[in-house]
Amino acid sequence: MRSKEKGFEFVYIENDGTVRELNEEEQGYLLEKFQPNDGARPFVKTRYKQLTSDGKISGFILRVRVPKKIEIKEERIL
Repeated sequence: MRSKEKGFEFVYIENDGTVRELNEEEQGYLLEKFQPNDGARPFVKTRYKQLTSDGKISGFILRVRVPKKIEIKEERIL
């Protein structure tokens, strides 16, 4: 895994496996306080290859959990 890097603590894995920085809205969402049983709380993956319940690789993950060989790209412009 990665050592401590500059940037926001979390990044996003796209469906194609690429990883990108988060935009301000996504960062704000991850900084919100949620109750444990709140269905609107974000799902944060614990490892890069972990799949969602619908079989996709996409999702939020801690930056330090992204393998070193995977490039973290700039945030996607919406």
